[in-house]
Amino acid sequence: LESLPTYQLPVSYIANSYESLTEAVPQKGILAEVHFKESSGILVDSVYVEPFRAQLFYSLQAGATLKFGKEKLAFERGNITPDSDIEEVSSRIIESNTSIIYDHRYFLKLYRRLDSTVNPDAELSQYLTETVKFANTPDYMGKLVYYTQKRNEAVLGMMQDLVTNVGTGWVNAKDAAHRYMERIETQAQELEPDYDKGLRT
Repeated sequence: LESLPTYQLPVSYIANSYESLTEAVPQKGILAEVHFKESSGILVDSVYVEPFRAQLFYSLQAGATLKFGKEKLAFERGNITPDSDIEEVSSRIIESNTSIIYDHRYFLKLYRRLDSTVNPDAELSQYLTETVKFANTPDYMGKLVYYTQKRNEAVLGMMQDLVTNVGTGWVNAKDAAHRYMERIETQAQELEPDYDKGLRT
């Protein structure tokens, strides 16, 4: 039988007394209500919890490592790292990953489905930034890697420089074609002979 796929779901508990945190979690982010003897709260997807998102940023910035016996979670910095504190954080969840945006400058992608082999997304981004030094892709800034006691590794996330979206490829292609046609028309008009001038005596 083929091994079952592995998915990542960071989980946080928020006590009801922390109203500012509980109110920031949308309904889809609440996994369960939890009741203890002395307090109650909610179990949520951690990407909706601002302190969790901030902790990811500062841990990667510092190149931190968290050890759990023979396993560890490593925040491996790239050659280029975030150079400032953060003030504004937003997140967006899509089917295959979660996007966390810091100050409209940095982009952290958390992978929902994990793979124990090489992650091509992170590897290619790191190669283009650090080896080829290709200037036309977002800068690679680091990744989150979980190392198991069997020395397997799973890339949990990757941070890049944020490149603002200025439209789709189709729109850009149409704009480029339109500019090309305008340029051709202008050149044709400049090359057009002046018949009136030729008839003068």
